[in-house]
Amino acid sequence: MNSLRVLVLGTDKLILHEGSVSSRRQIDNFKNFEYVKIVVLGSNSASTFQSGHVHIVSYGATNRIVSFVKSFFILLRDIRKNTYDIIYTQDVLYCGIAGYLLSRFCKTILITQLHGDYLDNPLWINQRFENRFLNISGKFLIKKSDYVRCVSSRIATYVIETLGKDSNRVVSLPIGVNGDEFNPQGVDNGHVRNHNLIFCGRLIEEKQPLFCCEIMIPILQKYPDFTAVFIGEGKLKSAIVKKFTDAGLTNRLEMPGFLDTHAVAQYYKNGFALIHTAFWEGWGLPMVEASCCGLPVLTTDTGCAGEVIINDLNGVVIQGSRSDEYVAALEKMIVNKEFYGMLCANGSRLGSKWTSTTMQLEIEKFLEHAVEK
Repeated sequence: MNSLRVLVLGTDKLILHEGSVSSRRQIDNFKNFEYVKIVVLGSNSASTFQSGHVHIVSYGATNRIVSFVKSFFILLRDIRKNTYDIIYTQDVLYCGIAGYLLSRFCKTILITQLHGDYLDNPLWINQRFENRFLNISGKFLIKKSDYVRCVSSRIATYVIETLGKDSNRVVSLPIGVNGDEFNPQGVDNGHVRNHNLIFCGRLIEEKQPLFCCEIMIPILQKYPDFTAVFIGEGKLKSAIVKKFTDAGLTNRLEMPGFLDTHAVAQYYKNGFALIHTAFWEGWGLPMVEASCCGLPVLTTDTGCAGEVIINDLNGVVIQGSRSDEYVAALEKMIVNKEFYGMLCANGSRLGSKWTSTTMQLEIEKFLEHAVEK
């Protein structure tokens, strides 16, 4: 058991659901510490539960802003009574601001997490007016943090080379994969995959599911045995359906919504390819999960591309946004059986080192190192 006491600030409301993937991941990451309090900011409802030494709580309020303010002042009273060795924020945006103020008040080590490549990214900055200010405050917080955890090596490189952060205070620690579910078990060299082209993620602008339609539809029009599968929910769901309806392909579109981990793994183990189309991404966990199941990945040059998904080894990485280049890459997989078989065979080998168990141990070492220094 580690003697560290850690206060964690986040905004992921899924953590509040006991037994969810998000809550289990956080509990596993911090279960070996003396005491960890994970506070979900911005939640409208109050909630609390405890698993071992990990206490997960939200204080609730009438709206998101009031919830943030209420939570901040409750935590201000909390740190006066309880000593924390580390304040750990799961972003450098609103949680980062709250964590910075609390850490300065109690003179505690501040670790911020940069989970996406959004800082200085015009696609993100122009998405909402407030992002212009969050971009400035985010870079300020990174410079003021004692340590920064990045979820990919490309983000760590940006923090060091562009923002000038000391490399000794930056670490790349991705989100780990559930190795019990996402693995090649049940998939062998003779396994015959179906012809599902899979998109997995929120159906929102950031993930570019409509661009994915532009890639899938030409393939379905040319190859009648292929099917498009969109796993997830979001405001663009109806727009996706319209694209396939206009193309006369509604009967070859599956939209199962959000699925549990086991169901997603079964799609990966039996599908033809995962198509990842986000134009900016932190890590891209579905790509790693798919690769662990031996499923080839076709992706934009974002997130774990180049780190887990290696071009022409376990997937195809394409720079730019020309849909015809992605279509051509898929056709190569379809036509060139030897190339496709090589992508499948390399997938689980390259993805297997990114399991949640491995990442959990690395997180523990990182936090211990931060306190020792």
